[in-house]
Amino acid sequence: MTAPHEVRPTLTTEAGAPLADNQNTETAGPGGPLLFQDQHLFEKLAHFNRERIPERIVHARGGGAYGTFTLTRDVSQRCGRTRTTRRSRSASWELNRNPDNIFAEVEQAIFSPAYFVPGIGPSPDKMLQGRLSAYADAHRYRVGVNADQLPVNRPHATDANAYHRDGALYDGRHRRAKKYEPNSFGGPVQTDRPLWFATEVSILTGNHPALEHAEDNDFVQPGNLYRLMAEDEKDRLITNLSNAIAGVSADRDDIVERAIDNFRQADIDFGKRLEAAVKERRGLP
Repeated sequence: MTAPHEVRPTLTTEAGAPLADNQNTETAGPGGPLLFQDQHLFEKLAHFNRERIPERIVHARGGGAYGTFTLTRDVSQRCGRTRTTRRSRSASWELNRNPDNIFAEVEQAIFSPAYFVPGIGPSPDKMLQGRLSAYADAHRYRVGVNADQLPVNRPHATDANAYHRDGALYDGRHRRAKKYEPNSFGGPVQTDRPLWFATEVSILTGNHPALEHAEDNDFVQPGNLYRLMAEDEKDRLITNLSNAIAGVSADRDDIVERAIDNFRQADIDFGKRLEAAVKERRGLP
């Protein structure tokens, strides 16, 4: 337990530079997108992606199925400036086949929120902004730098015309084409047409806390889920949680209280039952 006047070491980057703020990312203004200069964020994300060496037997996955998505009507009125709504009754799915090879078509499949189609772009939401780079980076580590061009991942509605070359899994598709741009050898060129609307930002950059919205609450959904559970499900949940929390060191009651308080904020009954179960397991009155 940290003493009130204990001198604690300074938090630094991997290179030893002191960190002024480890709670908030650097953004272009309070509600703006993340800044690429926030290298500590990218350092943390990169280390998180590489905390485990990929297993020889591939990691657990659910399942996979293939099919088609058909847009049945105009959804422009349901689209925001930079993103579409999730619940559109226009999202027609037809699943028509199972994978022929689980490894090739499921294990090697990669997905990233950074894969936008023209007209849809990112919101400045901090969670999304971090994932825009972290997901693709994780795929490059797990599957390979050319994972995008495996049959399961490559684009089918268009062709990928990029200047990226070589690396693991490279198939030589560019043949003798030049790998620099611009060039005078007929290589692909930029469109000069933005893919989405620009985001308005303030002129001040820095480590800004995320903006809070009226509907932001970390405890509403957990509480709703708890109240939907049958009584036997609640009993099992309380048992599992209390067994874990009761194992906290006897001199760290502050950790126990903070943990229980999280569940208490989700639902009063949840917190009361969990507190009683933890005390019972710790032999407290």
